[in-house]
Amino acid sequence: MSTLPEAKLAAEAEIAYQVIIMSTDYDCWHDSGDVSVEMVMGHMRANAVNARRFIAAVLDELSKEEHAELVQGKHLAGGRKFGISTYPEGRSKKAVEKLNWLFEGYF
Repeated sequence: MSTLPEAKLAAEAEIAYQVIIMSTDYDCWHDSGDVSVEMVMGHMRANAVNARRFIAAVLDELSKEEHAELVQGKHLAGGRKFGISTYPEGRSKKAVEKLNWLFEGYF
């Protein structure tokens, strides 16, 4: 599984984005024996519990005033302005108008 498309789109839109990845088994690369549905489901249940704990702890920390700018994603502002894949010459007037509606003054 990959989160590359989502991460790339979030970065271009300057949206703060983070994933939590938790494995259920390693049979794709490691010969550790048979993998059963029951085993995978057991790991998924444990991962769900761990994810809830992790998210609660992160949200508690991010609710502190000292993290306000991080939560608002201000550090991302303007960071991708010149990282858009299409050169300005390759952008149609109609596309730029649409982009300006979404991101006024950005392009």
